[in-house]
Formats: sequence, structure tokens, C-alpha cells
Amino acid sequence: MRMDAGRFGIRQIRDRKQRGTTLVELLVALGIFSIFISLAIGGFIQSLASQRVLLKLMAATDNMSFALEQMTREIRVGSQFIVGPQGDTIEFIRPADISEGESGNTRVRYVWNQGAERLERELTSVESGTVLAPQQAVTADNVAVSYFHVEAQQQKIPGPWRVTMTSGITAQDKRMQITNYIQASINSRGFSD
Repeated sequence: MRMDAGRFGIRQIRDRKQRGTTLVELLVALGIFSIFISLAIGGFIQSLASQRVLLKLMAATDNMSFALEQMTREIRVGSQFIVGPQGDTIEFIRPADISEGESGNTRVRYVWNQGAERLERELTSVESGTVLAPQQAVTADNVAVSYFHVEAQQQKIPGPWRVTMTSGITAQDKRMQITNYIQASINSRGFSD
């Protein structure tokens, strides 16, 4: 009796090997495989989008750093600082830049243009009041300046000024938005009462 049961079990296994898989088993396996593939592809697409936004943010941060460096050079030699009521504008007087053909002192004005999301600069002659350079963008077109605030205070009277600028640069994609904040503090070398 035991031999018959053993032969029957072997025959059943042999028949199953010859039959292969059923359609239901194949559909279940295919469904599980497609779930794993869709998760993997979704993660891959998300990582590509994140990388794209981070590259935009890095380029914008580099450009903003360059703009702040230009502003820092002018502020260091400036005097008579005036900050706008909202802190989004700073004006000061700097000595003439002989390399650019200037003859007298120049009033420099930096403004945050919120609508265009950029920083702009304007130069005016102190003596004649004529505009030497109309308001022009300091930051590149691919830089979205989402925040800009300036504080200026005189250390002691008469004495140097300390200017602190904080700016926020935003990079965004369809799915995400990242803002990076940069702060710079500058001590002026020019004195004014």
C-alpha cells in the first residue's frame, strides 16, 4: 500500500512539471512585478526632479553670491547709508571709480524689485544729480530673489557703518520648491557723521 501512495505522489509531481504555470499564477506574478517596477520608476523620476531643482538652486546661489560680492565691494568704501522703510532698499555714497571714468562721488542705490524677483542697482552723480546708470539688474534672469532685507547701523558717531544683508533665493520645479538664504555683514571703511 505504501508503494502505491509513493508512486501516486511522484506521478502527480511529474504531471505538474509538465503542465507549467496557470494563467492566474502568471497574472499574479506579472501584477507583483509591475508594482515593483512602478515604485522603482517613481523613485527614479523623483530623484531626477530633486537633482534638477538642486542644480538650479546651486546656479542661483552662485550668481547671488557674485552679486553680494559686488555690493560688498561698494559698501566697504561707502558712507552716509540710508535704508528704506521696509529694509528692501539701501542707498549710500561712494567715492568716484576712476577706472570707470567717474569724476565725483556717486550715489549708489540697490533695490529689491519684488515683482521681477531680482536685485537692481542705480548710479547717480552726487554733484550734478544726473543718472549715470539707470536701474539695472544685478542678479541673472535665472535667479529668483524671494527675500531681501538690509540693516545698517553706525558703530559710533563718527565711525564706520555695519551693513547686514540677508537674501533668499528660490528654485522650483513642478513638484517642489527650495529656498536658500545667504547673509553677508560688511563693515564700511568710509566715515560719516
